[in-house]
Amino acid sequence: MDEKYSGALRNVSVFGALTDPEFGALAAIFREVAVAPGEEVVREGEVTDAFFVVKEGTLNIFKGPADGRIFISVVGDGEYFGEAALFSNTSRSATVAANDRVLLLRTSREQLLGFFDAHPPAGKKILLGMLQELFFRLSQTSMALQSARKGSPSQADIDRLFA
Repeated sequence: MDEKYSGALRNVSVFGALTDPEFGALAAIFREVAVAPGEEVVREGEVTDAFFVVKEGTLNIFKGPADGRIFISVVGDGEYFGEAALFSNTSRSATVAANDRVLLLRTSREQLLGFFDAHPPAGKKILLGMLQELFFRLSQTSMALQSARKGSPSQADIDRLFA
């Protein structure tokens, strides 16, 4: 296994169930990318197939145009982004920019799907991990929306205004 990538990949939750040989094969499909502070890694609206793991540093995730960006989240060591690009040709849903000097591990849809073909049990473990993470994020978002709506008018209140 490529030792310089193994630690970073082992820290990623969706790769946690992989065996040592599976980690070795997975590490082979990633390349390190250095990003300068303020540099955008991906831009909202662009179409790419790259998936990134944060090896070192932090990045901000934003929505909207450069002159009116809305902060969404921060990703750091052991976290990942760009997973939607692995399974869909849709445009990026957000802009991701480095806060400081960042080291990323990057792979593409073609490389990861090739890994899944060559290592089906590992592919299943990764996909299950991604689904679990997706459902967790969806649950967190639903709770945040529900909390934000408390005190806001309900749909029934709004409908009564126009009745």
